[in-house]
Amino acid sequence: MKKIFVSLLTVATLVGCSDNNENLIIDDNQPVPIELGANTNSGTVMMSRAVINKDTPIEGIGIAGWEAKQGKVDYTAKTTWHTHITTTASPTGANVEWEFDQATYSSEPTDYTYMKAWYPCGPYESGGKPTLADDNKVHFDFTHQDTKYQKGEMDVLMADVVYGNKTDKGKTKTLNFQHMTAQLVFNVIKGEGLDAGTTIDKIVVKGISNDAPDENDVFYPSGFDLTKEFTDSGAILYEGVTEFEVPGITPKTQPITDKLTPAGRPIMIRPFESSTFLVDVVTNKTTYENSVVTLTGVSKMEAGTAYTIKLTFGQAGLTLNATVADWKTGSGEASFE
Repeated sequence: MKKIFVSLLTVATLVGCSDNNENLIIDDNQPVPIELGANTNSGTVMMSRAVINKDTPIEGIGIAGWEAKQGKVDYTAKTTWHTHITTTASPTGANVEWEFDQATYSSEPTDYTYMKAWYPCGPYESGGKPTLADDNKVHFDFTHQDTKYQKGEMDVLMADVVYGNKTDKGKTKTLNFQHMTAQLVFNVIKGEGLDAGTTIDKIVVKGISNDAPDENDVFYPSGFDLTKEFTDSGAILYEGVTEFEVPGITPKTQPITDKLTPAGRPIMIRPFESSTFLVDVVTNKTTYENSVVTLTGVSKMEAGTAYTIKLTFGQAGLTLNATVADWKTGSGEASFE
């Protein structure tokens, strides 16, 4: 049975209305439940190739706990427990629902439970119980029938470590989730002189350089390394390719009109260590190779940022306009002739 816990605000209200002494009592013979809340750094979260708006549940979040003396936790050691939780996309805080048994703190008053949470959870058993490799790494199965696991289409989230012990009875620990990738969104629009009937047939992201074509230049998330700190770039595992085709574009089916229209689905990748990257754009009329997208005002891409690329097609060629939206605000300019 799923167990639901109220948010920190509600807990504070209940404590204020009850007997003060009652809330100071710790029963050494009874398990102390771990109560959790969750924030995301945006009211919008990407999941399963679609935008989840504020107040929409996010299911299949992995969470693991390690019991240790304060400040002595070893994340390479076997977890004390791991399971799934569900929460709601919210920048201001939301309840957390345990998918299976509720986790509890250690009965030893000097032991602390350190917790890490991530999304999506990764592999799980046939009965729905989560699995975690002995090396505390999570690897996505891109062959799984669950459409959540699509290469480059997952908004991977991680929360910084929270910890506590049995003296935290009745206190809500808040998981602060962050977007760990950059998001690219492509839109197309007709410009002056474009031939009628021109369709968008393909968009390919090629990385930041053409000088070393044999190197993997575009990286999409493939899992998590839970032994790493939240701020460590190695906490996200990636697989790399020289070219990444934007999914969801069927050749010769989407006319480029004077109405700005999305082309394909958003992709989530490791941020480039650069303010520029290359794309190939194919229509049913011509191909634009190695078009340079330049983000103004920044020295490199950032995680948690959505970059919207506007492709304008006209007689003079292809013009690109880049803006930063959704997760963080800002703007950029780019052009190609």
